Amino acid sequence: MTYDMAHRTLPEVRATAAHVDLVHSVYYLLMHGLFRVVGSVDPLLVMRLPSVAAAAVATAGVTVLGRRLAGLRAGVLAGVLFAVTPQVQRFAQEGRSYALVTACVVWATYLLIRAVRCRSPWTWGGYTVLMLAAGLLHEFAILALAAHVCAVPRDVRRHWAASAVITVAGVAPLALLSTGQSAQVAWIGVDVGGLAWFSGAGTVTALCARRLLARPVPYPRNGDDSPEGRLIRVALPLAVLPGAILLLASLVHPLFVDRYVLYSIAGQALLVGTALDRALRGRRTRTPVSVALTLAVLGVLPAPAHT
Repeated sequence: MTYDMAHRTLPEVRATAAHVDLVHSVYYLLMHGLFRVVGSVDPLLVMRLPSVAAAAVATAGVTVLGRRLAGLRAGVLAGVLFAVTPQVQRFAQEGRSYALVTACVVWATYLLIRAVRCRSPWTWGGYTVLMLAAGLLHEFAILALAAHVCAVPRDVRRHWAASAVITVAGVAPLALLSTGQSAQVAWIGVDVGGLAWFSGAGTVTALCARRLLARPVPYPRNGDDSPEGRLIRVALPLAVLPGAILLLASLVHPLFVDRYVLYSIAGQALLVGTALDRALRGRRTRTPVSVALTLAVLGVLPAPAHT
């Protein structure tokens, strides 16, 4: 579908989006422009290149986030865990928007943390632009705002609210128009594989958060909060809330598909990577070894299949 839409003329893309796939229209326009620029290159490479690049950028973002929140080794571990996750590997190779959305959300989260610290209008502007881009690429990226508000202290929530309003207002027309094409998601049923992964990953991340709070490790502090507390406020909502909101919405109409909230894996990787880092700092060896073995098994499991 991506290849076909990218090779249509702009009037044809507009006419098609009026009836089907409006939610992906911004991505199709992006790919249309890319094929116009590098049309002589292997089409398969052109289709996959944005996703590969976006996955690499997202991995770098997870690493930088982990370093800023919990230290260098925790950041590196989180980045590695994110990169080897089956879903990330899968959508790093597909001509779809999910890896791009993930990269936007991850770096928006990083800019959010910087904006909270430095209160720079430019940083808030960058956060807003990235969240708006993510929402236009896929409207369910907007669910990351529910996770971000948990990471924002009360004294700066007014600035965050302004960014959130701009983002929602920018995505709202696309979301409202796409409701007229709701028959396109009629195929969604119970995503057993995605639910199993989300439930398992949610349980693991919650246990990691609990461990981090129970056994904080001394670390150079840049503020009043412990590194563990800051990390959990950022990572745990990102790991759990977007998927949980989709699951609640699915009580009315099935909407949960794990790729719609692919960016939540960033939160999961941050928590597990930091927990592994803290375990490696301890004297006991059983815990880090068992965690490492578990992650190695998870890393080679196939991603849930989708129709």
